[in-house]
Amino acid sequence: MSGGNKLAYFYIKDRCNHAGIWTMDIIQLCEDLRSTKFELDSFILEANRDFNPITGEEQKRIRFKIVNERYLWMVDYITFHWGNKDGVTCSPKYNPVVTAMEYLKGLGTLDEALEKGWLTLSEPLPKGTSKSKSNSSSNSNNYKKEEKKNSKFKKPTVEECSKWLIDEKGLDPTEAHLVAKEFHSFYEMGNWMISGGKKMQKWKIALGRAMNWKSIKKILNKEIYEQGNFDSGSARTRISDSEAYLSATE
Repeated sequence: MSGGNKLAYFYIKDRCNHAGIWTMDIIQLCEDLRSTKFELDSFILEANRDFNPITGEEQKRIRFKIVNERYLWMVDYITFHWGNKDGVTCSPKYNPVVTAMEYLKGLGTLDEALEKGWLTLSEPLPKGTSKSKSNSSSNSNNYKKEEKKNSKFKKPTVEECSKWLIDEKGLDPTEAHLVAKEFHSFYEMGNWMISGGKKMQKWKIALGRAMNWKSIKKILNKEIYEQGNFDSGSARTRISDSEAYLSATE
């Protein structure tokens, strides 16, 4: 695993909950790690790569999985932290395991985890315990509200962003295309997530706010700002303030 992805691995491990679920916030990850780039798909592909200890052949092992487009699940987390001494199974009566399974059930992924062996129980679930997603679960209800809200969002193309900049901001086609590419590539890298792990809802508001990014101001002004040293590619210099992201979900 590359150095940058190793840092991301430990960052996510330290910030996930007791079920191994991390609410994805790529922007915050880049800021905290002082990284200019983090590609989620590349990270998962690399983290899920393994090798046969006997033959040395490459094989796939599921270590990370995206859940409901908003969460990243560290699949081995529950067994590693709350498992039995055998290091393979978990007791469905042990309280941390019980609450972790409730969390997975609320996200609708417990059945798959048990069926595919990502979570192996040392004994059957207690009688009357349902593996299925419960309608009365607070996790389930909260997620359904988010899912309904998020389902309305359709990410824009670079061309759509460029056209909006020409029509609404009066940019010439060349400038609009460069700004649109900067905006689109940044959010594409983070799966169109904004602050707090929320999915973007109003890209036009976010694009309007992005006009305050120093990297975009450099494109428009064609000059380097005299405001001290900064990395124009970093997430921190691209963000004017957190309100730019919160407003995109209103």
